[in-house]
Amino acid sequence: MGMTKENIVAILCNSIIQIDNVYYHCTERSFCYELYFNMKNVLLDFDENIANRYFEKNNIILNSETKKIIGNLKYPDFLIHNFESDDFQILAMEVKKEDKSLTKINLQKDLEKLTFFNKIYRFENMVFLGINISLKIFVRIINEIDNIDKFNKDIIIFLVQKNNTRPNALFEAYNLGDIIKNKYTPENKIKYKVD
Repeated sequence: MGMTKENIVAILCNSIIQIDNVYYHCTERSFCYELYFNMKNVLLDFDENIANRYFEKNNIILNSETKKIIGNLKYPDFLIHNFESDDFQILAMEVKKEDKSLTKINLQKDLEKLTFFNKIYRFENMVFLGINISLKIFVRIINEIDNIDKFNKDIIIFLVQKNNTRPNALFEAYNLGDIIKNKYTPENKIKYKVD
């Protein structure tokens, strides 16, 4: 079973647009729980088999719900996968909220974690979800990271802007590789459909 990047981005868009404005002003963890709830519902519409088989059996976890650590590496914020098998590793996702929470060190750790989960556990899709993190800030911080080439270039960088001055969410999704090569143009955006 595979999901395309376009499917993942569409699921995220359709989940995020349902999140009430109050959660954009709460903690990252509160936002993630609301996103988790909405993703379950959106996945039911997308593919009932996925939702029933994996959400209902609690095989989707949030980082705060587990104490497991691999060496010095914690689990990503979201995993959509099957605990019993390596055959169904759909999504590993890290979430950061607000420009001020995104530092060179935090971003580097998140990209290392996503690259690791792709390489070792064969996760099909890796997403860095930035809530109210601008592309300009993200690119500036990416350019500060040494050895950026060690990270998986297929990580989806999904940025959402929504606040009091922007009541409708603005979505941007790119591959990390395109951002590294300064090819984050409208032509290189990951295309998706919002219902």
